Amino acid sequence: MNIKSSKLIVLSTLLATICAFAVPATYAQQAAPQAPAKQEKEHKPSAKELEKYDTNKDGKLDDAEVAAMKADKAKHKKKKAEKAEGAAPATQK
Repeated sequence: MNIKSSKLIVLSTLLATICAFAVPATYAQQAAPQAPAKQEKEHKPSAKELEKYDTNKDGKLDDAEVAAMKADKAKHKKKKAEKAEGAAPATQK
């Protein structure tokens, strides 16, 4: 192998390596603004939830209605946890 072909191979390998790292990084930067923020997920209420919490009957839950739904869910979760604690067998003698 002569020196010219060795240089060509090295440069080609270097260029391929740079492209292999640069292309995914470019796409990641472009996709980042489109990624959803780490906030609460948008919850679409079921028909049952709408019937129960949609007090103004507009077909969607406003902030107060969502707060009421969350309060009820938290209350239910707390009751369930208390019930599970009470039903757990004692491990100490």
